[in-house]
Amino acid sequence: MNRAMLRAEGLLCAALALPDHPQAAQWRKLAGVLASDSWGKWEEEDAQIYHPVWLYSLMSYAEALGNDSIHEMPTGRYYFAYFLQLLSPAGMVPDFGDARWNDSWMRYLVCFEKAASVYRKPEYKWAAERIYEKIVRLRASNLDAGLGLIFSDCFRWADDKIQPKAPNALSEEMLQEEKMHHGHSDENAIILLMNGGSVLLHDAGYRTAIPSGPYGAFRADYYHNRLVARKNKLWYEQSLLEFLRNSGAYRKAATQKIDFFKFTDCEMSRTRMRDASLGYEWDQVTVYLKRSDAFVVFDIVKILESDYYTFANLWHGQKIWEQGDHYYVVANDFIESWELSKEKALLVYFPEQGIRKDSTFSLERHSQEETTAYQSISSHYHAGDIETFTTVLIPDNFDSGRVKFGPVETDASFFYGKLQGESLSYSAANMVKIIYKDKVIFEGRLSSAFTCQPDDLSAKSGIAKWRYWEDKILVK
Repeated sequence: MNRAMLRAEGLLCAALALPDHPQAAQWRKLAGVLASDSWGKWEEEDAQIYHPVWLYSLMSYAEALGNDSIHEMPTGRYYFAYFLQLLSPAGMVPDFGDARWNDSWMRYLVCFEKAASVYRKPEYKWAAERIYEKIVRLRASNLDAGLGLIFSDCFRWADDKIQPKAPNALSEEMLQEEKMHHGHSDENAIILLMNGGSVLLHDAGYRTAIPSGPYGAFRADYYHNRLVARKNKLWYEQSLLEFLRNSGAYRKAATQKIDFFKFTDCEMSRTRMRDASLGYEWDQVTVYLKRSDAFVVFDIVKILESDYYTFANLWHGQKIWEQGDHYYVVANDFIESWELSKEKALLVYFPEQGIRKDSTFSLERHSQEETTAYQSISSHYHAGDIETFTTVLIPDNFDSGRVKFGPVETDASFFYGKLQGESLSYSAANMVKIIYKDKVIFEGRLSSAFTCQPDDLSAKSGIAKWRYWEDKILVK
């Protein structure tokens, strides 16, 4: 992966620099062997730090080889587009997998300059300019010879005739990786949440010691903003963190995208993770309420095998400014040496209570002491049981996020409604029927025919779920 490409690049450059050396032919041949898994193939270390290490070295290798066909291959086009989509308001790709806040920015910079020149795409030029404006000017006193070499490639590969242009999309699906993030148990995790320039949620940072720090924490699920699960029941006086700690070894899990919708008043994504070894399936539904500028996260767990389980919903921050009945105001002033905007904090509110417990514990993340707000529940479950967590995430303050939902009954996998006077606006997905105050306001058509039945050649009829729908109606 990245190390193989670095060696391939070095060997090829050595052969070019010393063509009469008795081992020059062997160096060139070995360079081709090492590069073969990366040339037009999907052999890449899936992590923020190492993505551009690999791609930058691959581009340099292609230049030394005198073969620029790599840029016409699907893998070449894919990663440039992937980086552009991932660029955050902070001016960098979020730190997922093996990563640190704003790490490898200089290599992303040179990758974007090259992409802009190769594909004549002004959005790539904008990305390079954004990294420079957001990061380079802030770190001017830390520039060194190594950065000078990278900047020289930026200069050589840049085409300043291309005028920067910001991408149009503000909310979109990212191009998806087909494997887990470098062995991190970060499925369904919220890696980065920003609002108004402030970092409200961020990821855990790189390991403090090889291989993964104390308790294997660097790759453990509880280091991420996500739901975590354990077999057995938590004793009421037992520390949640001590109960959750384990070796941190990655547990194989299958993940998939279910839905992503951009409705008029809200946006929704739904992803699913299946952990066969622990025996549960977990859907995360994240809803962005545009007018309220707030997020509602629904974590829906389906039990696959009867047993005792403990589930905990974790939200990490540098400090807790305020806390009260089932709410916590989380703030981040620094990530290591990087000072952050202090304009906004994040209200984390747990509207569901009952036998659930919510509290906090201290945890070292990103080489600094942080505080984790959580809600947990321990119980015995039967196969097929459903457990849910609801979390409201509100940038700024608590009162602005109070929302009352109307009397709606539906089989929709997602429903959003807004009542203004006698006008009801709604958006829904995957449903047969929607009822409001005992009146059907939407219903799928009856007697639809389903002719393709691989296990039964006869056509079948039934009520089909509608993929999605939104409308505005008058109600009384």
